[in-house]
Amino acid sequence: MATIPDVQAGCHSAAASCPICHGETSLSVDNRHRPFCSARCQMVDLGNWLGERYVVPGRQGEQDEDQKPSTAEPDEQT
Repeated sequence: MATIPDVQAGCHSAAASCPICHGETSLSVDNRHRPFCSARCQMVDLGNWLGERYVVPGRQGEQDEDQKPSTAEPDEQT
């Protein structure tokens, strides 16, 4: 029976590519920046999220609250 390496326990150090700079990084628990290679790449990624460069798609047909048509009736003045 094959076993899955326990990366979180630090038994195996899996190598991966940093999602920002594409440099080699370790996925072991000893790498406090994982899955990034450095604090710099972590901050670049955070800046991308905060700058809304990444988008998580919603369900098709959903609209943002500020884009929905108003359902309130206009005030009538008599």
